[in-house]
Amino acid sequence: MLLVFKSTFSSRDHTSQLLLVSANSMDPRRRAKEAVSKIAEKFGHLDEEELEELERVNQALRQKVERSLLAKDKIAGHAILT
Repeated sequence: MLLVFKSTFSSRDHTSQLLLVSANSMDPRRRAKEAVSKIAEKFGHLDEEELEELERVNQALRQKVERSLLAKDKIAGHAILT
């Protein structure tokens, strides 16, 4: 969550705005990575690390999962109208 506090102050010479941003927003890379992870999870994406871990457990199962994901992607691709 991004919290921004905005305050306007004036002096004789000019008017300025002071923005105070919460500590949560100070690490944009971490926030971006979390957002990408949530999107990937929402759409059922498995990253390469997860597939490698699956392969260590059962290589045939990884291949089956990859074929299943490819089939799903092809079906979804046919549903797109241009």
